[in-house]
Amino acid sequence: MGQGFAQVSPTSSAQAASSSLLPATDCEQVQQRLQAHFSKLVDPRGHQGVRHPLVSIVMIALLATIGGASGWDEIELYGISHQPWLLSFLALPWGI
Repeated sequence: MGQGFAQVSPTSSAQAASSSLLPATDCEQVQQRLQAHFSKLVDPRGHQGVRHPLVSIVMIALLATIGGASGWDEIELYGISHQPWLLSFLALPWGI
């Protein structure tokens, strides 16, 4: 059996239980932490013509990349196809 498919030992599962990692189902808390983390970014864009919040752009790019997007066209496609869900936690006043 490959190394990545080895059975989990009792000590590693006990360590995982005491870990500071969030449970996989706590998406709302993960979203809040990501937004808080990225809200500290300094926006390098000028004020003229800026329609989309930087945090929203970064979050969509990050989520799309995690989902397998490999370029701006695929990131845009991800944003469009997930727009209803993204609107539940991102400011998208002008859409995607």
